[in-house]
Amino acid sequence: ELGRRGDHEGAIAQYREAIRLNPKLPGAHFELAEQLRNSPDPALNAEAEREYRAALEVNEYDAKAWLQLGGVLAGKGDFTAAAEHYRKAIALQPQNAEAKTGLAAALIATNRADEAISLLESAIQDDPANIEAHYRLSGLYRRVGRTADSEREMKAFQHYKELKDKLDRTFKQLTGAVSEK
Repeated sequence: ELGRRGDHEGAIAQYREAIRLNPKLPGAHFELAEQLRNSPDPALNAEAEREYRAALEVNEYDAKAWLQLGGVLAGKGDFTAAAEHYRKAIALQPQNAEAKTGLAAALIATNRADEAISLLESAIQDDPANIEAHYRLSGLYRRVGRTADSEREMKAFQHYKELKDKLDRTFKQLTGAVSEK
């Protein structure tokens, strides 16, 4: 609840206490990692990788932890390791569009863009509103000379981005109205 309200420090303290009491508590390391990753403090952000790894020691079938660890490693520029972690997330959840998009980005970064196209197409089948997949696929289609496909994907990207932005504004208005009461 503290994390949901934006009190990352309080949530981090609570998760750390829970882990101190039971280091194998299911989900605790993952939730701590999420709070660390979302904290405005860069020093805390740096601790997230260790907690995602701890979550996987407790439960090697935690697809979300594999996905997030892939994202952390990609953020550090370790695209080869990130790809490995995204693949593990996909193996556990074959229709995980976010993991497919992350793997595609890692493949693009390691000059394996040809492999990324089918992953992005599959990610869009799994989640048609995946704006990152539409954007990346548009660029890849343009690279390989598929101009019409590139334009179609860019239009889809723009459409879903506008919808997301509108939803974000509406959510902020609603939550602002609720917090004022």
